[in-house]
Amino acid sequence: MVGRGGGGLGGLSAGREGPAIHLGAAAASGLGQQMRLPNNSLRVLVACGTAAAISASFNTPIAGVIFAMEVVMMEYTLMSFMPVILASTMGALVAQLAYGNEPAFRIPEVALGSLINLPWIVLTGLMIGLLAGLFIHISRSQRIMEWPLWFRLGLVGVTTGVVAWWFPQVQGIGYDSVAAALNNQLEIKVLVALMIAKLLLTALTVAGGVPIGIIGPVLVVGLLRARYLVCWVVGYGQIKPPTREFMQCSAWLR
Repeated sequence: MVGRGGGGLGGLSAGREGPAIHLGAAAASGLGQQMRLPNNSLRVLVACGTAAAISASFNTPIAGVIFAMEVVMMEYTLMSFMPVILASTMGALVAQLAYGNEPAFRIPEVALGSLINLPWIVLTGLMIGLLAGLFIHISRSQRIMEWPLWFRLGLVGVTTGVVAWWFPQVQGIGYDSVAAALNNQLEIKVLVALMIAKLLLTALTVAGGVPIGIIGPVLVVGLLRARYLVCWVVGYGQIKPPTREFMQCSAWLR
């Protein structure tokens, strides 16, 4: 947990959601083991801890429930569904009491506008799928993992520092860049640089063996990719702005 949190505090391209999930799941599992619960009950407790962590991180109780049921439980049963719902609700409630009810960034109202925009949404999903494949390929690269640990950690730090010298927005999660993109406050060169650099830096950090969370950074990359497509399409006059629905779709696709 300290290592995962330290990655974000140290300025690396890292998220906070992954460490929160590990902490919630580990705490729930440890509690169950201390109480000598059977394996099926331990599984439910781990799902509860995961749901509470997701709910508290994003202030989204429903998303926490769905994530825990789909990823941890991998089934929907009444005996597991009710505890997960309760844990997710309490996670969101505690987070709201501690930090308020303000979202990480405000998303404008979603409106398709016209069915003509549907092909562009499909194209956005395909492009983001290719970026996801590239991220997985780099982050699981056996060639990088075979390098000495000191060299990998040094490479991650130096690369991040060099890129951050020119584009400091690549550091951290990147929710500030998301807010700027949603409000049309990012220059096109910064948008392209963040889209490429954040993807590569996050993947390199994971492949280098640094324990970080990746949910936030890949969410940001997906949104920035969609925002770039919007700029490109609007520039060629194919659709009329505003087309912010592309950004919401891309964020959720990631």
